[in-house]
Amino acid sequence: MHAECTDEVLLTRALNFMRRTHMPTYMGLRILGRQFPNDTRANLINNFIHYKLVKGMEPTFHSFKMLKSLGREPTYREAWIGSPSETLMETWLLRRLETVKMSSNVYSYMWPSKTSSQIYHYFLDGYRERNRRISERLSSAGVHVAYITDIKSYYPSIDQSALRLKVHKIFDQNLPTDLQRPAKELVEALFALAGGSGIPIGPPMCHWLGQVAMEDVDDALGSQFGDAYFRYVDDIVVIGSVPESSKIAGVVDTAVRSIGLQPNEDKTITVSARQWTSGYEQTMRTTDLAAAFNGLVADLTSYFIRNSDRERRRLKDLFREHGFSMPFFSVESQMVYNRFRVWLRIRDRIALRHTEEQLLSNAIKIRNQLLWHLE
Repeated sequence: MHAECTDEVLLTRALNFMRRTHMPTYMGLRILGRQFPNDTRANLINNFIHYKLVKGMEPTFHSFKMLKSLGREPTYREAWIGSPSETLMETWLLRRLETVKMSSNVYSYMWPSKTSSQIYHYFLDGYRERNRRISERLSSAGVHVAYITDIKSYYPSIDQSALRLKVHKIFDQNLPTDLQRPAKELVEALFALAGGSGIPIGPPMCHWLGQVAMEDVDDALGSQFGDAYFRYVDDIVVIGSVPESSKIAGVVDTAVRSIGLQPNEDKTITVSARQWTSGYEQTMRTTDLAAAFNGLVADLTSYFIRNSDRERRRLKDLFREHGFSMPFFSVESQMVYNRFRVWLRIRDRIALRHTEEQLLSNAIKIRNQLLWHLE
């Protein structure tokens, strides 16, 4: 039996996901949401999405650049995102899949509480909880080390055929009959974006697909190491004694390769408790900075969409005058939705307001934090 989802929860979850991921779709969702009467009893958005799914709706996706890492120069990766109605469909389906159990060894893209305003449990909370438990495990009786590795080209390397079988089985067991076919068609549309191999980065559904793809690895390593095994997306950590470290490496390698993936040897290391604690503190500072930078990019996108070319040039000049070399090409790449710019100018109350001074102030704060971190 799937969990009930009110219109308010459904729309809020989709909005919060897109607020961090793709500002044009976020704004489109706000516009779409305002087309429905504010009557929580009617479940009009739920009924709209159910109708679109069952009757058949061609998915629409757009590519954009997503922040990959934040250092002296930010780097980006290609990502995809669906239209506002497509995003609502993914959110709606994921809500109905929350009864599908996830491994307790996994701390990324966990299911949220029933009343949560997020599609998944907040990512930083899961990351911090994993690292806290690793620290506790390392500080327990005996001398322990942490074997750390990640998966090379994780999403692009996932076996679509094997994943398809797993996902179809889950849909058949957990979704009503009338939703099974459209849910499978949605997954095929996502597979097509990846070009026949792997899964795309960006759509909310793909994070769950990535979890399903790793089920066999989680089962094997969870069975072998119990609560000494930890996974966050494609980062794998196993705690053991010093003599066990070579055995751990072999078991992890076998489990990962059994599903057609490869451990990243360049990022494989064994560390002591002291080294882990030091590295964890540094990583958390970088993670918080990346989240702040993503927020700044979202605010810049909002400003760019609602303002003229002259005002955008003025903002660029202001940033340059203060020594910034901002990746404005990434912001501009999110402006492919011309209809959003028109709608936002007409419906001024929907747009998020940020002055040039506020944007510059936020950028300066992030720069100061980054410089402190790099020193």
